[in-house]
Amino acid sequence: MTGKSLTSEVKVSKAMRRITVGYVRRRHEERKTKIPRRYSVHPSLSLQGNWLAEAGFPTGVAVSVTVEFGQLIIRPCAE
Repeated sequence: MTGKSLTSEVKVSKAMRRITVGYVRRRHEERKTKIPRRYSVHPSLSLQGNWLAEAGFPTGVAVSVTVEFGQLIIRPCAE
């Protein structure tokens, strides 16, 4: 071991968050008439709150999302 602590030095208000997957509706319409043909729904997550900045994700930072079965890993993009 290098002797470094595995715990974060900066405390985040709550380390575990519980968020419900919701949905967004998308309207499909005729190009010429703009009349809706149908609607479709898609799963959606909304992450918001001061805890994002506390966790190292301030406003305007680009992120990368790694998708694995059953989990999403969100990291700031390397510049």
